[in-house]
Amino acid sequence: MPQFDVQGALAAGYSPSQLVDYLTTQHASNFDFAGARQAGYSDDQILQEYQQGSPVSTSPVTALRNSAGSVNPLTGTTGSGVKWSLN
Repeated sequence: MPQFDVQGALAAGYSPSQLVDYLTTQHASNFDFAGARQAGYSDDQILQEYQQGSPVSTSPVTALRNSAGSVNPLTGTTGSGVKWSLN
């Protein structure tokens, strides 16, 4: 199925929020619109990624990076001295 014409819908007067609401109900794409919203992406970011054909990551760390712009990785050790890293 062809990709939804986001630019045409925006030009017709639909808001990014309305488009993401609509696309969330469609199952013609493997794009996780609801998950992207829950992960903290704005509707504009979601539509941009959808148009580029890039699946967005819905991990909490990615959402934090989105909202903060950039986050330095966290590192540390567990109580047993095992090193860990959160990227």
